Amino acid sequence: MNEEKINIPFDNLLPKNDLPITDDSSFKALEYAISDQRIRNIGITGNYGAGKSSFLLSFFNHKNLEEKCINV
Repeated sequence: MNEEKINIPFDNLLPKNDLPITDDSSFKALEYAISDQRIRNIGITGNYGAGKSSFLLSFFNHKNLEEKCINV
């Protein structure tokens, strides 16, 4: 029996915190929403795997706010 090892690269599905900023309009919109004291709720929506958590983690990383981020 000839057993060959097949190398298949795997990657975890955890959110990334270093997304490249190609268009910062989403970051600007989130900054605006956070800075307006009248805004109480912010919705980040999208399909499974769309990058919602990665977007938020990258935003907090870019603004050096990682220690103020609570994941629920």
